[in-house]
Amino acid sequence: MARLLHNLPIGVLITLSGLIGLIIGSFLTMVCYRLAIKLTCIKRPATIHLLLSRSFCPRCRHPIAWYDTIPVVSFCLNKGHCRHCQQSITWLYPAMELSTACLTTVIFLQHGLTALTLGATIICWWLLPLAVLDYQYLILPNALTLSLIIVGLSLNYFTLFTSFSAAVIGTLAGYFSLALIDSLYYLWRNHHGIGQGDWKFFAALGACFGWQRLLPILLIAAVSATLVGCGLILKGRATLKSALPFGFFLSLAGILLLLTCDSQAFAHFTL
Repeated sequence: MARLLHNLPIGVLITLSGLIGLIIGSFLTMVCYRLAIKLTCIKRPATIHLLLSRSFCPRCRHPIAWYDTIPVVSFCLNKGHCRHCQQSITWLYPAMELSTACLTTVIFLQHGLTALTLGATIICWWLLPLAVLDYQYLILPNALTLSLIIVGLSLNYFTLFTSFSAAVIGTLAGYFSLALIDSLYYLWRNHHGIGQGDWKFFAALGACFGWQRLLPILLIAAVSATLVGCGLILKGRATLKSALPFGFFLSLAGILLLLTCDSQAFAHFTL
């Protein structure tokens, strides 16, 4: 299989990576919505399974036919509306699909058919739904953050992004550093400033990239969140007490790190 992939033209490989990204992105949109149903006050159907239930319209709950689940294409053909109730469908769905496709393709173009590409795309496929869920609902589900810790430690058992010991230390350092910051903030302002979901998410980033990269990730996320928060305050859309989805900015920092990691350090890992 690996030999066959290596013999394919680069254009075919780029197309395949984009198509895989679109399919995974479509799956991730479904996971995001169903996790949101389970963890928020969104009205849910009588029974829903995270993976096995049929796709349905979030407005009228009508089951969606297979030809209306084609990533991006179905959204465009139906002009962003449900075929049955004609209610609009959020733009986040095609945005997630396109983002997954683009990032999957960019990572492949950077690193080629290597283990680094596989590991980076897997991590990216975890970071995107975490970003969307925190942006839209201010939630970071344990199902995603804790499983990302396992993914990071498993990849780094083979020293893909960092040593296994650095990944373990990164997991502990990520969790307890944000816990300490939040505790100090609580003593100062008498309320929590960072949710426990962020602690676990930062621990997962430590598991993926090692303790050495935690500070750059935290700085990028903090600066980005501060700039966005200041912009929202100036526009009158937020106040100093408004909650910001810090996990969203952590996710963006993690994706930025994935896109800038050095492939030469992992050149001996090839598929």
